[in-house]
Amino acid sequence: MTRLLKSHFLYARTVLVLLGSLLFWGCSDASDDPALSLQGSWMLSQVEPAAYNNFAAPDLSMCADLFFTKEEEPAASDRMWGYKMSGDLTENSYQGNYQVTQEALYNQGGEIDFVNLGYTEVAAAPHVKQFESYYLQTLQDVDRFEVKNDILTLWSSEKNLKLVFVRGASSCGK
Repeated sequence: MTRLLKSHFLYARTVLVLLGSLLFWGCSDASDDPALSLQGSWMLSQVEPAAYNNFAAPDLSMCADLFFTKEEEPAASDRMWGYKMSGDLTENSYQGNYQVTQEALYNQGGEIDFVNLGYTEVAAAPHVKQFESYYLQTLQDVDRFEVKNDILTLWSSEKNLKLVFVRGASSCGK
């Protein structure tokens, strides 16, 4: 009987050790990639203040999407290092990099800097062009971010501007 209990005990302990190892390695994989907190698609839901049209929410005909990817710029690149980002607007699109510390990514908030921004310049109605210019300038001025409950908030501390995004599908339909 004692021998049977010992074998069951060893079996149970082995199973617990294996489960614990799987849990540990599963958790450590996620923590090894803090960029996952931003990675993916974000849809603009609010702009404050919205000087382009005097509304706090974008006009329904306007859209802005932001896509963060895991791909990193190589350290040997002649461009500034950072993760890649891109986005779609009502008529145009944009791309560039963002720089952020791993600590900020782990904390899902902190300093962020958008760099190397480039964009297309397709002709657009004046109100669309005004919105897109305002959005891109605000994005360039952003210096802080926070991710909470699938809501991404980007702030420009100096100019007191805020862009609020929700995680999800494209609002631009591209």
